[in-house]
Amino acid sequence: MRILKSLVLCLLLSTVALPQGKPIFERQSDLEFGGAEETVVAHKFVEGENKLVLVGRKVVRVLDVASGKFSESRPVDVPEFNEDRPREFSPDGRFMLVFGNYDSEKKEDKVKRPPTVWDLRTGKQVATLDKTREPIRAGFWSKNGRTLATSSAERAPNLALGSSVEVSFWDGETFEYRNSLPTDRAAWWRLTEDGEKCIFSTGEVIKRGISVISFKYVSPGGPVSVWDIKGAKVERTISARGGRAEWEIRFNNLSPDERFLTMVVQPPKSKDAERRLAVWEIDRSHAAGPEAKPKYEVKPPAKIAEYGPSFSPDGKYFALQAGKNLQIHETRTGEKRFELTNFDRPGFWLTDDILYTTYRSRMEAFDFATGKLLYELKLIYKANSYLEDYPDSNPLGSADYPKRAVTEVLDETKIAVHPSGRMFLTHSKQYVQIFDSRAGALLQTLVEPPVDNTKKKPKTSDEPLVSTADWSADGRVLYVISADKRRVSLWRLA
Repeated sequence: MRILKSLVLCLLLSTVALPQGKPIFERQSDLEFGGAEETVVAHKFVEGENKLVLVGRKVVRVLDVASGKFSESRPVDVPEFNEDRPREFSPDGRFMLVFGNYDSEKKEDKVKRPPTVWDLRTGKQVATLDKTREPIRAGFWSKNGRTLATSSAERAPNLALGSSVEVSFWDGETFEYRNSLPTDRAAWWRLTEDGEKCIFSTGEVIKRGISVISFKYVSPGGPVSVWDIKGAKVERTISARGGRAEWEIRFNNLSPDERFLTMVVQPPKSKDAERRLAVWEIDRSHAAGPEAKPKYEVKPPAKIAEYGPSFSPDGKYFALQAGKNLQIHETRTGEKRFELTNFDRPGFWLTDDILYTTYRSRMEAFDFATGKLLYELKLIYKANSYLEDYPDSNPLGSADYPKRAVTEVLDETKIAVHPSGRMFLTHSKQYVQIFDSRAGALLQTLVEPPVDNTKKKPKTSDEPLVSTADWSADGRVLYVISADKRRVSLWRLA
């Protein structure tokens, strides 16, 4: 079925090579969400049903992508309170996890309310997640929707700020509490796609800063374990370098196909230049549980970035920052394919064979096979930087008290790759544009600000037009939500 889907996409996207000027996407519909009193608070594209679920303050509307019309509309009665985290959806779009009142500015609202789960088919609350010791600040469903994992760390699952972290598991449909990881030092964790296992590593609490302006976080350093959610037990424990427990694990990552576990390891009290990448292969065919065995190590002459590698979409290759260079390795063997020199920032994958990097107002794309620069694109990046007091640390308002630097991003270009990889769209507050992935050529501009030609010197409007834009799962349609979040437009492949 997946091969057939790829073939259909390739046939559809033969139009990408059309000469510029002929539209690739045509506007299918432009819909008002719910009047002046309603705005889109959250949305979820449901792949299997090809529908866009739009959630407002008091209404849920389902947009049928095939017809370009709203097919369903239901009331939802989420109470009014300060939401400090984006809402999370189950993969099928039925359930919605709502956070609230963790960082309310009102002192009387400092009591942390537990998250609630809402059934969007009925518009009613179906569960309150109140069985944990620590307040819940993040939540994720497994890919099949059978397990909901929550964490007390706001930046879960990668960075655990604070001195105690609680990771818990719930039934993804009934929301019955199952269990929690047997540690409050979970520095990194990943829920498997089937929702049956959780791979996690423990660490130590590290303190940074001075006096009242310091902060704590859990730094990876301990072994990696496999937690069986149904049996509530640790099935396997993986130590760095095949059992040499004295080596510390700095960061972990899991390949997209869940076959390879990477660990940035380092001897204790050593210089960062001693880091290396340990790669383990995970065999999940055993009835007793996953078996993990050391596969190989990568030790570049330069320091490895602590955050580890980034994988290509198909998981066959990974990019690894080593000093000022970016190395590309084959995941299965560890063989280095090529190296980009003077590349001092993370690399991401545009497609399986094109790497790209962004730095504020510039994007660069590189050919995977040769490392050749394919093209550069200008991006929008507008920000405002200022100094502010640390929260609750300068009660008297002293001018001599240390302040922290804050950067507020006013507008920036975001990138969304088409499911086929043949093209990508960029969107900012005023633009939605489509580019060819291989050549970087502008194929079509869907949204752009109008120009006022009534004056001697034409001036482009600075009115925001776009909130977000993205593709449908099959790539035949893209949707744009307006800046005021009151309108949704659909564009169909011509």
